Amino acid sequence: MGVLHALSISASGYGTGHSVNFFQSVQGIEPWQRARRLGVSTIIEAKHILASSAIPFIFPAVRINREYFGDGSMRQIAPISPALHLGAVRVLVIGHGADTGDTTRPHQGGRLSSLARIAGHRAGQYFPRQP
Repeated sequence: MGVLHALSISASGYGTGHSVNFFQSVQGIEPWQRARRLGVSTIIEAKHILASSAIPFIFPAVRINREYFGDGSMRQIAPISPALHLGAVRVLVIGHGADTGDTTRPHQGGRLSSLARIAGHRAGQYFPRQP
């Protein structure tokens, strides 16, 4: 007991355009709000994981409270921020994939992008922020 200090699940709010980090933690960690991103203290449930995994056009958005959420990385502008807010003093970042110089990859040399890439990069266009 006491090994896990906090758990955070990131999801993108389709109505607000915010990157929301739902978190469950030990006492003393306060919710946060920054430009277009916030941390919400909650009991983590399956719906939070499903929302974070909801990829536009592939897996449906998930309603949590009054908003629909999807892919957690789609609008995430500061991916290490939740770990720091939740008390991390060291972070190990492991990159995946490598730039192989392959010019056939999406959106290079005038070639058409894949559906997933378009959905990820164009989400702000399709799901604009509410005033």
